[in-house]
Amino acid sequence: FDEHTSQKQFYISCAHPLVRKFVKGHDCLFFTYDSTSSGKSYTIRGNLKELGVIPRVIHFLFN
Repeated sequence: FDEHTSQKQFYISCAHPLVRKFVKGHDCLFFTYDSTSSGKSYTIRGNLKELGVIPRVIHFLFN
């Protein structure tokens, strides 16, 4: 992924398939790994305009 990938695009491509498997009872793991200041926290948390992975997972699970 490059710096132009939206939070939504990333979530749909990487995290959402895991969340769907998790809901069906599978064990799943999602983690980020890269150098300092590469955007890992932003990817996981996001901000008010672009929700990250965790807020999107919570929204999916509870709606």
